[in-house]
Amino acid sequence: MQAAARHQPHEGAERAPPRTPNPGPGRAQKPRQDKPFRATQPLSHPRKPEENQKYVYTYPSKKALLSIMGKVRALTNRSRFTTLSDLLRQLNWTLRGWCNYFRHGVSARTFRYLDLFAWRRVTRWLRKRHQGINWKTLYRRFLTARPGNRPAEGNVVLFLCQQLEVTRYRWRATNIPAPWPSVEAVTA
Repeated sequence: MQAAARHQPHEGAERAPPRTPNPGPGRAQKPRQDKPFRATQPLSHPRKPEENQKYVYTYPSKKALLSIMGKVRALTNRSRFTTLSDLLRQLNWTLRGWCNYFRHGVSARTFRYLDLFAWRRVTRWLRKRHQGINWKTLYRRFLTARPGNRPAEGNVVLFLCQQLEVTRYRWRATNIPAPWPSVEAVTA
């Protein structure tokens, strides 16, 4: 009788959630969601190898880059758009917004990588759309915008992320103008 009473929980006592078995090697686990999403990844390293002082640089995080790459993949699915100009309009809108968000960090290399990725996806879309087309004809008909043989149709050209000016935040200390009027200007 005492043994049976020992195994029954008290009234109001909380039960622990059931344990899930370890999936074992080779089985995928769900990613942990306890970390918040970070758009930038701060890293510190010296500007020059001979300097001892380190500076903080903010790069676009790998998760943010993977998210825009996923959007580009989704947009360049074969059945999504019927014309190249429709695809380029939507792709330019997406790329321009992402690049404008990340232009205030150390993003030039990421922008070049994203340009190459988008160019490859659009050219792959074109080659799937026009079966049997060779590269010479592809360049002559669709990859007409310069620089970089960018895809173009009509007035719509693939947005070049690396041409966007990257501006880094500068610490301005007391040089930041106050949003309210000064005391001398109000009393005068």
